Amino acid sequence: MESNVQFTRYLYIKDEVKYSILISLLKKNDEARFWAYEFYYSGFKEELWEFIWKIYYDFYASLNPKFKKFLSEKHVAWKESPTNDLLIAQIIDNLKIRPWNMDVFLLKQLSNSLPLSTSEDLTSLLKKKDIEGITNYVLQKKIDVEILNTHFQKKYFSKKMSKDEILSNIVHLYSLEESLKMGKSLFIISDDDLTPYKTIFAHYDSSFYPYKILPLVTKYGIDSESMLSLFDLARDTTQDLQRVFHYHWVYYTLNTPIWSKRIIEFEGTPNHETKDIDFDDDDDFEEFYDHFNYEPDEQKLDQQKKHIGPIKTTSTWKIVFEKANKGIYIPKDDFWPTMNKISY
Repeated sequence: MESNVQFTRYLYIKDEVKYSILISLLKKNDEARFWAYEFYYSGFKEELWEFIWKIYYDFYASLNPKFKKFLSEKHVAWKESPTNDLLIAQIIDNLKIRPWNMDVFLLKQLSNSLPLSTSEDLTSLLKKKDIEGITNYVLQKKIDVEILNTHFQKKYFSKKMSKDEILSNIVHLYSLEESLKMGKSLFIISDDDLTPYKTIFAHYDSSFYPYKILPLVTKYGIDSESMLSLFDLARDTTQDLQRVFHYHWVYYTLNTPIWSKRIIEFEGTPNHETKDIDFDDDDDFEEFYDHFNYEPDEQKLDQQKKHIGPIKTTSTWKIVFEKANKGIYIPKDDFWPTMNKISY
């Protein structure tokens, strides 16, 4: 029963929550905040910021270059005040309203599958506007940014820039040449109540038992947009996901910060043979489960499906591309078979 599944705060599968953040942003739906805070309050705070930056450069930066300043300021503010949870809502809400396309994302995927051609230098690739060759060069070689500044006739690039930022800036400048519509420099400053996203706890003495929590807090079910099949998922290598979810769920929260802290607090230790948590004495065992026994195996079937329901296989990356706003890059037909399920 080996599995790479890792459960979050409310027993969703971690990688599916993470991909749901991206999907809901691209679909501009109201789930974006929900998934972001499920990830955030599970304890993956730094990882969430890293993922937001990745999403920004891959999908948004070429059309929204000025958003970088806003994102940077919010990230710095969070580092200075890590309890300011509202900053995540402000980022999510502002990304959700912005235009995006798949140019940088697809070019990076292509570069991952193509060997670098060393026959041409960067200057000649820029003159030919060979965006595939430029991408390979930027991602796989050391870049002299002055070549870029000279070609585009502006001081747009610096040595401090990451390869992702350099590539997105190149695509941005080509997008301007093609008169693609840029995102507006208007920002929503959210000042909302985050209570719906905060972690809630059982109160055993008040008869608010932990098994009542999941139906209250899991507002959305996984894969509502039928797009999770586009990604490599931990469940793909799990033979009996239902059994893992029903009887071994605590063990598969071990590396989730909010759960690891709880297990340590009650002096639990992982038993890797039984895929369970052992406690030093019965009092610790009973107290832990009085607080946190969500009883996923006893939940109604509709509730269980929100967490581990089947993943639909109706979507493809080509379908996503055809429905998305077009940018400057249109892949050749032989590219799409390489974009089956990806790790992202």
